[in-house]
Amino acid sequence: MDTFLMTYQSFTTPTKLLHKLIERYNVPNHLDLEEREFEKLKKAVKLRVCTVLKVWIKRHFKDFSQRLLREVYDFINTSLPTDGLLQMAKMLRAEISKHLDGKEDMTQVGMTQTEMDPKVPKNIFSPKLSIFDIDEEELARQQTLIEFRIYSKIQPTELLNLAWSKPHLKHRAPNVMELISKFNILSRWVTTCIVTTKKIRDRVKMFQRFIKLGECFRAINNFNGLMAILSGLNDSSVYRLKFTREEIPRRDKTTLQDLDTLMSTESSYKVYRETLSKSAICVPYLGVFLTDLTFIEEGNRDYLANLINFSKRKLICDVIFSVQRFQRNSYSIRPVHQIITLFEKLDPLSTQKCYELSLEIEPRGKERADIL
Repeated sequence: MDTFLMTYQSFTTPTKLLHKLIERYNVPNHLDLEEREFEKLKKAVKLRVCTVLKVWIKRHFKDFSQRLLREVYDFINTSLPTDGLLQMAKMLRAEISKHLDGKEDMTQVGMTQTEMDPKVPKNIFSPKLSIFDIDEEELARQQTLIEFRIYSKIQPTELLNLAWSKPHLKHRAPNVMELISKFNILSRWVTTCIVTTKKIRDRVKMFQRFIKLGECFRAINNFNGLMAILSGLNDSSVYRLKFTREEIPRRDKTTLQDLDTLMSTESSYKVYRETLSKSAICVPYLGVFLTDLTFIEEGNRDYLANLINFSKRKLICDVIFSVQRFQRNSYSIRPVHQIITLFEKLDPLSTQKCYELSLEIEPRGKERADIL
């Protein structure tokens, strides 16, 4: 039942499902059974339909629009009392009321009790506050709060039918699209900061800051943020900066190599998957889940012999359950709104502009002595 309710919207709609359940509830006697036998069958079917409806409401209440809820109420208030299912009707109404009263699905992102005070600079309230005034550890914490807030809101329906990758379906995956956008902005911001730094000596320091930021993301298990940093540092605009990379201290190079190894795509992210499986509170790298879903969707037919390929839905459901596993436990980090605002205002350059600047600061065919 869990798999079905998690994935049914890949082949039908909530309205059609409700109508089918009501249709099933009203059991016709196609088998010409004796009255006593038919009554026994009818009661069992009606109870099963009500059980499915109860689980559906409890676990997937967001599937129900106001219009659909009215249909559910009509069904509960008319059909169930007629059939003597007064207790079941009461349970279903109570389940709906819990959600409407806001007693369910209360997600805490960050808690009032914190492990330690934020590391903020003395000029935290200054209108001239720069993101580079802030310790990398605190930058990692605040960006993690931003990313976890979005990640924790991702709904199962956002992960069906590759919605995030199809122009006509992207509206179904708002949180997936927002987290992808945050990833791309952070990644391009890293690249932008490197290529807009004119002197090699200063670029090396910028490199070191981002390696440290990557370390801090790793320390609090924000693998999505870590991957964004690595993506920015491995962008072609930055990767080609041979002279800059040569002057990065050995210790920092080793750290960067370790982080790259952790997030390597080798053997389908083997090292990362093993690390993730041992993590409790974290922000997973969303890209791996999306890649897994893409392989499942494109490698398996939706229908087999005119029947819904339920094995495919089971595979999709396993990935969705993995996403949900890490939505349950939130970080205990105190938000610092001044820092969060700085992240929200990041405005990186385009990929093309970054590459043009990269060619300016380290032109092709030049020697080290020719570079600032």
